Amino acid sequence: MNLVGNARSNSWRVSSPLELKGFYDAIFSHPDLAVYVIRVCDDGTSRIDDANTAVAELAKRPVDELFGLTPREGLIEPIADCLETNLRICLATQSSLQYERELDLPDGRLAWKTTLIPTARQAGEPVHVVAVTRDISYEARMASVAEHHEALLKGLGSTLPNIIYLYDLKSQRVCFTAGAESQPLGYRPQQFIEMGEELVPLLVHPDDQDRVAAHLEAPARLEDGEVSSVVDRVRHL
Repeated sequence: MNLVGNARSNSWRVSSPLELKGFYDAIFSHPDLAVYVIRVCDDGTSRIDDANTAVAELAKRPVDELFGLTPREGLIEPIADCLETNLRICLATQSSLQYERELDLPDGRLAWKTTLIPTARQAGEPVHVVAVTRDISYEARMASVAEHHEALLKGLGSTLPNIIYLYDLKSQRVCFTAGAESQPLGYRPQQFIEMGEELVPLLVHPDDQDRVAAHLEAPARLEDGEVSSVVDRVRHL
């Protein structure tokens, strides 16, 4: 039998092996997670005790061939190098560790995030490390595209005599601004961001605020390619 803690109620209940097996199987069968259990041997080496099919795909070999191998023996070199380096840190600190890595492979660029979770003997010395890896290649690509677009906007904005800005309709805040030699209306770009949802009340002429508010609601109803415009008076610093 095993004791499972409830952090919210600070109580404990008895968990049966069947419950734990169900939890274990659910994690291992998750299609988006590469999960492996690494045993820390008395001689200091680490060997793979268990792994799911996602790990086998990364290793380019059947999953049953991974059992008993060290990460270096079972995984491709760049992934093994990164895992072994972080395993040493995890074991030295006896605490969970999370890291990200990107790698160029024949099939394309791979980016992943791995969490290492050590378990401990009664004496406190780790005996196993559970590793959970998630593919974040799409997220990494989108972040790269966003950074590229932001750099282009900043470069364009620095040359424009007008002001350009990105306005978040949901939070009603300016997320990015440029133009007018990077001092739009005499303000620093960061000041627009710090104004938050008070931007319109603070800057727009009182007689124009209703018209601007209606204009800011319009984009939510626009189709792709449609344009909405408004003319209003704003306060210069």
